Amino acid sequence: MLDTFIARLAAAQCGSGVDFLSHIPQFVGDWRPTRWGVGGKVLQGRGHLGNILVVATEQRLTLAGSLNKSVKGENITPITIEEAAAAVERLSAALCVPIERATVRRFDFGACMEMREPVENYLQILGRLVYKKRAEAARVPILTGKRLASLRYEMQYQNKPAAVVLAIYDKIAEMKGKGEAIPEKYRGTNQLRAEIRFCKSVASYWGMERITVADLCSPTIWRAAVDIWRQTINQIEKMNNNNEIREGACESVGAFVLRFLRRSVAQCGGVDAFIEKEIKAEQKRGKMSKQVAYKCRKLTRRECGYEPSEGGSAIAEEFNKKVEETAECPA
Repeated sequence: MLDTFIARLAAAQCGSGVDFLSHIPQFVGDWRPTRWGVGGKVLQGRGHLGNILVVATEQRLTLAGSLNKSVKGENITPITIEEAAAAVERLSAALCVPIERATVRRFDFGACMEMREPVENYLQILGRLVYKKRAEAARVPILTGKRLASLRYEMQYQNKPAAVVLAIYDKIAEMKGKGEAIPEKYRGTNQLRAEIRFCKSVASYWGMERITVADLCSPTIWRAAVDIWRQTINQIEKMNNNNEIREGACESVGAFVLRFLRRSVAQCGGVDAFIEKEIKAEQKRGKMSKQVAYKCRKLTRRECGYEPSEGGSAIAEEFNKKVEETAECPA
């Protein structure tokens, strides 16, 4: 389930006298300088080792890419913990530096789940996320044309950049958009991908001084990441089937306005999230009286015709079941 990672290795971690700018170019493809100093001296360069981006300065080496793709050629089929460790060993051998000692700056942990219905149907039932009762995650719907293709939940604390991001999206659509080849066994399937991205202050989030690439391949971190993945997804409020948000013919101005109300509620992630984000926010700004807010809440609950629920529909039950099965049998 380990996928994309970004890690940095200092020259001091490799022994004395190591100069990455002179050492690395011989081992990577398409090497090119990217930054120059006084007198045209090269300060930084980059190249690729397979699908892994390698960036080097004299004293620092940065690696970024998908470990899953480096093993499987794609990241629908998950790698095992043993395959991840073996991939790290191959990187170290190919670059002749101890990559396992590199400090992790970011890593993604995710899985693809094959669903019965189109992925968009599952995205439509996913509401707001109150993350570990400490902060509500910002829910960002991403549209492709008029189709809901992806959801991002950005966990923010004290208005700082998102430390953790949960992304749930249509994997096949993403691969088509990037022009990537879809393996034959996955063609025509509905692949819903859910991945949790540890983006900022990775070590402090885990209560550690630092996390190395070797730590990512340890059973302790691996199992803990699976548990966080499952718990975070399970904390998303599931709405009843989105088909209940009926859009009839706009035979009046009122019907036209209600259509946009229903769409706004769906984009916010449900009635409760809409009330919190729109109606209560207007009250706090002093733009809406208590009486008007009460009427708006009543109208929203009556006209949108659905509430958050633990299950509530076959599609939500299937989604919950797939998450549990994936977490119980991680690669």
